[in-house]
Amino acid sequence: MNFVQFADDLVKLSRENSLKTPEAAVKSSEKAMQPRPKLPTEHCSECKNRRLRLSEGENGRIMAKFCSCVEERGNWEEKEALQETADDLHRAEIPNRYLAARDPKGIHPEILSWIEKYKAQQEVPSTLFLYGGVGAGKTHSAIHALLSVFPETTSFLYLPTYKFLELRNEYLDHRFSDDKEEKSRSAKVYRNYHRFLKTCDFLVLDELGQEKLAPDESKVLFQLLDTRYSSGKVTICISNHSDDRKRSLDGKLLTSLVGARIASRLKSAQQVYFTGPDLRVHEGSEVISKEEIDNFMVPAKILTHSDDTHHIMNWLARNPAFEVVSTQKRKELTYIDQKGQERDKDRPIESFARDVWINGDCLQITGPVCDHEDKKIYAFLVKELVKRHKDGWKGLFVELSYSYILRMLGSDDGGKNISILKRQLDRLNRMTLVFTNVKGNKWSGPLLTSLYQKGEGKEQKVVVEFNRYMIIFYRLNEYTTFNKQAFQKFKGDSSAFYLFYSSHSEKDMTVSVEKCKKLLAIPDGFDKKEALKRVKKAVQHLVDAKVMDPIKTFVKNGKVHTSLANV
Repeated sequence: MNFVQFADDLVKLSRENSLKTPEAAVKSSEKAMQPRPKLPTEHCSECKNRRLRLSEGENGRIMAKFCSCVEERGNWEEKEALQETADDLHRAEIPNRYLAARDPKGIHPEILSWIEKYKAQQEVPSTLFLYGGVGAGKTHSAIHALLSVFPETTSFLYLPTYKFLELRNEYLDHRFSDDKEEKSRSAKVYRNYHRFLKTCDFLVLDELGQEKLAPDESKVLFQLLDTRYSSGKVTICISNHSDDRKRSLDGKLLTSLVGARIASRLKSAQQVYFTGPDLRVHEGSEVISKEEIDNFMVPAKILTHSDDTHHIMNWLARNPAFEVVSTQKRKELTYIDQKGQERDKDRPIESFARDVWINGDCLQITGPVCDHEDKKIYAFLVKELVKRHKDGWKGLFVELSYSYILRMLGSDDGGKNISILKRQLDRLNRMTLVFTNVKGNKWSGPLLTSLYQKGEGKEQKVVVEFNRYMIIFYRLNEYTTFNKQAFQKFKGDSSAFYLFYSSHSEKDMTVSVEKCKKLLAIPDGFDKKEALKRVKKAVQHLVDAKVMDPIKTFVKNGKVHTSLANV
């Protein structure tokens, strides 16, 4: 979703097909922030008199639906008012993964106290700064505060800092457009969007300090925070960093990341420190202790494999989070930051894949779009973890130089390739997966939980920490082996196919073409002949590489018949 689309969606009412003029956008924004008519007071035990029930939206954002008590009563005036309120919640951009945040269980006591005073109209600080370790519940508590005042308050927004900066950069790009009408329109819509950020009742600004801000980025963000502070609008800022080095992630000071003025403004806010274990670890069916992480070693079966084999977990091999990305698509997903460096935008909306590994499961994917080359790098990093465990190391991290990684992947270690590698690692570090199944088991988090650099120059090193839920898969023995030399020959579709087949223990397999299309992320509306052509081409590459048996591998009657040559 580009800047204009996001800004328009933020201020329009759902019954409007589009905003024909910037003036209409302003009017819609003003209407959206007007008080709603008071709702009837009849009690309903099902919705607790809220008249709206929250649920997951298909586009990845929490939505609100009418309770049955509203449907039964059939009051069209109430329905109209409630629909506008529901539209406001949808525009708030709250990810589905925070649907459970309405439950006060596990919310930080200081946040619960603040909410109680706020709802009682007592004087409370308008700016809160939540900081602490990764996965300690900061965003969960902030979203709880936001949802606690809904539907009484409807003018609010959840906004990651990087998205705010991305949208601003896209607006700046429009200033150089040759289309005068589009240029004028984008400027007016941006002013309206920025006006909403300054005046909405609640703003949750997440991931502050995730990356170092350029001076002009720091300036515009400070102006936003200062305006909201001066007008008494509630702003909840969230960060893993502070100016207390012992309490800041990787010891990085907040001032050095966001600038002195923003850090100073946050010092005057109500500061809430979050400590304790990563709560997202406990979302799985099993709890992983810190001791288990520190002493973790991959199973002996893997450690006894020879050097020319590689292992990978089944969930990774068949993971639809990795896509075939064309050069053009990658270009569309790229922007230039204020430092002149290429960066990756996040996917416009969350992606969903169902029945990935077993019937009834669901994988929710957010963050940047990762391709099969990124998957190859991740697989290589896992292999390096195994090598170190063979030497007696323990834990879930590896420390490697960029030059070493490139050499092992068959690339030269020039400056350009190092920049590309850093960008790929950043994508892996920012992509987040949320998995649930019919039994209620759940885990979430990025593939890599931390990346930080050590040293300077050509031999600069990167320390990579893997997500803890890797341990759960090793407990279940969800891994396999495949040939490293053969894997390095493949790209795109062929790489995806090989990872898929090598993740199964059967020598002979038959898979439907439709299943293969999903594996290759081919859309349902894609031309059937072209899709089949892609499938056949990828299979033929595996035959040519002598990975598949040339006689027993073929496509016939809507199915792909295969037999691994190296099993």
